[in-house]
Amino acid sequence: MAALQGKDWGLLQKLSNLQKMADLYQSIIADDSQNNWCVLGLENGEVIGQASGNGIDSFKQAFDPEQIQWGIYKIMAVDEQAGVISSRTKICQVNWVGRSMSAMKKMAALQGKEQVREVVHSVTIAVDADTVDDIDTNDMARSLLACGGAHKPKYYDFGEGSQIETEFYTGGHEQ
Repeated sequence: MAALQGKDWGLLQKLSNLQKMADLYQSIIADDSQNNWCVLGLENGEVIGQASGNGIDSFKQAFDPEQIQWGIYKIMAVDEQAGVISSRTKICQVNWVGRSMSAMKKMAALQGKEQVREVVHSVTIAVDADTVDDIDTNDMARSLLACGGAHKPKYYDFGEGSQIETEFYTGGHEQ
């Protein structure tokens, strides 16, 4: 068997990275997952998994102002009616371009974004961010409500006890 070289080796590496990203994404969206987020970043022009965890605070801490990264955050839309609890998964993709990045490196964000799209499906909302202040659960809840259908959930669960009730629509109430 001939050794892989050049373009063939690059394609094999890309497929391997895509499979690793897909596995990480699937581990986040699985119903029994202990984690509700993952962060992907660029290394040598390829997107790789960098971190995963649970809760909005640890999610924000995973972003680096000197990197281009993509965050995938699983939010549960929860409804309770007549003693029945229904949960639907909503996916938020955070497109992070750190403020310390040069203009040339910021261009790499476009290439990486395409790689992420090959793996991450069913994104409900996207947030473009360059500071952690741009990653806000109240803003996410408003965006989810705006793109939802006629039936809204009772609240959005962001993990680790962070919930946004949907009765507000004009403000927000974080528990």
